[in-house]
Amino acid sequence: MVYLFNELKISHILEAGDTIAINIPIFTPYLQIPELSEFKLKEFDVSSVEDDNWQMLDAKFEELKDPSVKAFFVVNPTNPTSRAFSQHALDKIKEVVAANPEIIIITDDVYGTFVNNFQTIYSVAPKNTLLVYSYSKLYGATGHRLGLIATHEDNVFDEIIAKRTAENAAIKEEFEKRYSLVVANPLDMKFIDRTVADSREIGLYHTSGLSTPQQVLMTLFSLTHLIHEGEKDPYIEASKKVVDVRYNTFWKSMGMEGDHSAENAEYYTVFNIYELAEKKYGKDFRDYFENNFSYLEFEGELAGKYGVVVMDGAGMGTEEGYLRISLANQPAENYAITGKRIAELLAEYYDKFQQK
Repeated sequence: MVYLFNELKISHILEAGDTIAINIPIFTPYLQIPELSEFKLKEFDVSSVEDDNWQMLDAKFEELKDPSVKAFFVVNPTNPTSRAFSQHALDKIKEVVAANPEIIIITDDVYGTFVNNFQTIYSVAPKNTLLVYSYSKLYGATGHRLGLIATHEDNVFDEIIAKRTAENAAIKEEFEKRYSLVVANPLDMKFIDRTVADSREIGLYHTSGLSTPQQVLMTLFSLTHLIHEGEKDPYIEASKKVVDVRYNTFWKSMGMEGDHSAENAEYYTVFNIYELAEKKYGKDFRDYFENNFSYLEFEGELAGKYGVVVMDGAGMGTEEGYLRISLANQPAENYAITGKRIAELLAEYYDKFQQK
């Protein structure tokens, strides 16, 4: 992600002051990096909400058709809401690209393997899409930071670079000087190759960014998918089953039913603690709870009293009151405990309400 944002700046594809759209809630770096002083991008959110199953409404896609919107950042399926783009949303993306043909789309598809029949944005807008993927989630290799970036051979990124070079002599000179250190024809250098060179600060272009063990891991992970091409990968199917069991165990432990829509990756679950309070104990209790206690206070007490730590969804762009649970790193029985502790603490608040 850092390499990618850096390259969009160095290649003059995104300039300071450009407007970018972000599908929130989203993984926090996509919110934070553009605001840094070295980028100074103008952000606006095309948000989704739980009532719409975390899918963008048509009006939000209409906003992306404005040519002043230079980029659209997406995590698909989303983090933290764990929902893939619906077919309707993918159809709207086609409309966006037709209306705004130079828009660049960054789609981070790391959770795609957890959704049945997943379809990436790249499949409907290949020319405009930068694909980001990581092996970390599927293979539990988060500490190795093994990821990749891909573009189509015919892409808008190379076209924008060529346009900038033709229109601006200073940019042309800048590119010639910078990349002549590593290639014979610097102006012909593709965006994806520039990304690699600049990730090594040009001077270390001849060195690999990954250790030999990491490269071996990447190769083995990639070969696994090639072996099962055209048929179901048993490892992926087993991984989906693991998170499905954990997801259902968590929700049942709170006496609730989870969401089983086709777009739900079930890798995370996000819920509003105030809405949960209303579902379990009624509107009057919700009003009391929401007006007298901060959701952060609830999270703090949950951690301090029961040793259950959850992530605050608001830090990732949700409305206040949302809690995020990762289904990636604990056995199913621990999620039963987690759900039970949340329900027990909420019951304690309900007892206070009854005694007031």
